[in-house]
Amino acid sequence: MPGKTSIAIAQARLPLKETTGHTAKQSMVEIVKWYNWMSFDIIGDLAFGQSFDCLKMQSYHPWVEIIFGNLKGIAVMGACNRTAIVRHLLPYLIPKRLVQMKEDHRAATVQTVSRRMALDTDGPDFLAPNIKHNNEKKGGLNAP
Repeated sequence: MPGKTSIAIAQARLPLKETTGHTAKQSMVEIVKWYNWMSFDIIGDLAFGQSFDCLKMQSYHPWVEIIFGNLKGIAVMGACNRTAIVRHLLPYLIPKRLVQMKEDHRAATVQTVSRRMALDTDGPDFLAPNIKHNNEKKGGLNAP
């Protein structure tokens, strides 16, 4: 757990440093955006052993943008799937743009997980014990 704690602390220091610079210039700071960037950077470190670098880039990682773009669609799809008639019509009603977003999200997920599985298994992230177990016991995680 100490490794995971240090990851979160290191990620939390960056927005404090950066927002201090903004306040010194008396410019507006969109704290929700910074919080989201920090959250996804921590999630990236803890889940995949690699930050999404949203804080450093001061913008969303492309995969994070896909996730945010899909949130509304996921909620709508969930609601539609609860109604039998709509569920059967849904494939004909979904715009091609949304289908492409879903495919882009899946591709980004496969790429990120594959990259993590190829890394050293001794990292402090959540996948490390699973990958190590998989390598030792030939069970558990499979490459996407």
